[in-house]
Amino acid sequence: MAEDTTDGFEARVQRWVTANRWVLHDLDGKRAVLKFDLPSGRTQTLYAIDLGPVVELSVPSVLVFDSLEQVPRDLAVACLRRNAKNTVGFWCLEQIEGKQVFSCMWNLPHRLLDDRTFGEVVRELVVVCDDLESAVVVDPGRLDQELHDLLGRESGEPPPS
Repeated sequence: MAEDTTDGFEARVQRWVTANRWVLHDLDGKRAVLKFDLPSGRTQTLYAIDLGPVVELSVPSVLVFDSLEQVPRDLAVACLRRNAKNTVGFWCLEQIEGKQVFSCMWNLPHRLLDDRTFGEVVRELVVVCDDLESAVVVDPGRLDQELHDLLGRESGEPPPS
């Protein structure tokens, strides 16, 4: 059951984080930051941003490009295909510090968030982001080939030998 939203953003985030036994990295009246160390060896960062009636939950990936023109078409297609399969979260391009960043995001009304829902959504976004990063080797010399291989795996085609 969703909780009372008369508390401020900071109090609600503190409650959700404590209930899930996590540690806040940063918190103010409009934004919370949580960091998760994963078995992949990467650390994923989740931002919870108070947007009035909704909370934006966002996990930026390491897939960062200087401009829209530099975003690989195959990567965008792979993310859109993943969106069709996701039950929680969606891939988007966010402009962060002048760069185009692939982020896994979900926006939820405050009134629908409680300890359990917050925990489930955060875990899913973090894992989905880490899964994509694990599937794509971020080596500029191999990115196009890695994306083609990834698209082949997602469409059921065997990877090239």
